[in-house]
Amino acid sequence: MTNPQPQPSNPPTSKQMSYLRDLALSRAQTFAYPETFEEADRQIKRLLKVKRTNRADRRREARAISADMAERGDAAGIRVHELRGYGSSCRWLHQTRS
Repeated sequence: MTNPQPQPSNPPTSKQMSYLRDLALSRAQTFAYPETFEEADRQIKRLLKVKRTNRADRRREARAISADMAERGDAAGIRVHELRGYGSSCRWLHQTRS
């Protein structure tokens, strides 16, 4: 059986991906996961043009994000009052039917 979706002819190397992650962290930037070697190369070149972010600023930003998330709570978390049973016999207390 053939795969209907074409695969990238030249995927990014593991070294490229590692370097890309390191650059993104040091510049406090994000990147779209590249599908090809060339896309990874372009992302690396883009990130090299961005000024390195101070480590203290990155740490301060991470703390601020963590504090903000802690204030909001975990809306997607499962709460004890939503469950019945224990272990493998645990079930949702209220089942929704579609």
